[in-house]
Amino acid sequence: MVIKDESGQLYVEIEVHVEHETDDAVLFDDETWVPKVCMEDWPDIGQSGTAIIKENFAIKKGLI
Repeated sequence: MVIKDESGQLYVEIEVHVEHETDDAVLFDDETWVPKVCMEDWPDIGQSGTAIIKENFAIKKGLI
């Protein structure tokens, strides 16, 4: 699903498992680090669920 915020930025919902988190980024599925500035929401460490990620970043990283 694609979501558009008030500024026109597009986000996508991706099912992930959070392996690790730092102050600046989150590690999904033990392979992909995503900067927090590229996301609106994500599951807690050790949890699976939906992350809301900027569409252009998700495409660049091959997440969609």
